[in-house]
Amino acid sequence: MYPVTNFFQTLASIPVEGDWTICLRKKENGQFVGLVKLENQRVGDDAKNIVMPLTFKGTADEIDQQFFEKLHAPAVKTSQLFVNMEAHLKSVEEAKKQSKMEQDKAAKEKTEKDKQKREAAEVKKKYEEQMKVVGQLLQEQKYEEALQRLPDPTDFADFAKEIGDKLSELKQKLMTPALF
Repeated sequence: MYPVTNFFQTLASIPVEGDWTICLRKKENGQFVGLVKLENQRVGDDAKNIVMPLTFKGTADEIDQQFFEKLHAPAVKTSQLFVNMEAHLKSVEEAKKQSKMEQDKAAKEKTEKDKQKREAAEVKKKYEEQMKVVGQLLQEQKYEEALQRLPDPTDFADFAKEIGDKLSELKQKLMTPALF
């Protein structure tokens, strides 16, 4: 039976945000060498990777006596650094969003998108009007006139397939001889 320790309760009592990585190695002389690293994956700044792990070595008794005492202050400082890094990144993003230049850029992009939408709507409306006339001419069996009124696919690139289909239909109708 192993003696009961409060290792994890004590570790949990250290006020930090992040994940612990603890690595221990027992050497031939009975001493331990260890590394403890605190990481916080929520921090977006790669500078967090520069922080070196806390290293320690000593006998089991020496480490038992001083481990948490030596770990507490550096772990809290590291955690505060990570929290400050993330807070800084968030504040920079917020300042960027609120900056006049970014607002102007966003407004310009919106205006450009609105302009493109209006132009696309105008092109579509013009296309639909011309195709309506072509449809009426088809009903009246005025195929040659319908062919002349068919929109130019280069002017209506978004509707090139539909125009091509209608052109094929008109050519087929013009080639079919009328019985009466």
